[in-house]
Amino acid sequence: MNARVGDERYWNDIGIQFSEDFGEIVYLGSSIIYIALQLAFYLGCSPVYLVGLDFDYGSLGQEHEPGKIEVTQENFHAVNQVHHISDYHRVGDMFGVPNYILQEKAYQVAKDRYALHGREVFNATVGGKLPVFDRVDFDSLFEGEAKKNGSI
Repeated sequence: MNARVGDERYWNDIGIQFSEDFGEIVYLGSSIIYIALQLAFYLGCSPVYLVGLDFDYGSLGQEHEPGKIEVTQENFHAVNQVHHISDYHRVGDMFGVPNYILQEKAYQVAKDRYALHGREVFNATVGGKLPVFDRVDFDSLFEGEAKKNGSI
């Protein structure tokens, strides 16, 4: 079972928009992170650090088109590999296979828009497979704070 929801253009249109005015309009970009990037932009944040965005969908992206699928005995292991809590999903649940190709394109749009305004987004996720944003070591984000508090 594969049921797509919403406007069909969401799944097929490669034109991705980025809002600089979150109070006026915001675009999905196929992920909640894309929405958060637009909010951070609107709020003037720079740099922005992404944490916990592993962008690893295992074999699901190759085995299923984006959209809703039912969790079955056959795909149970693959579905549960994409969640940080083992056995988070159960047989019979519905699972949204992400449109990771559209997500990656949207992240590139966000990176380009930030750069256009002299601002930056970094990927501080430990591990992960998102190639769009330059990486920064997660622990390095807190070295100054640790020194200030006498932890180092």
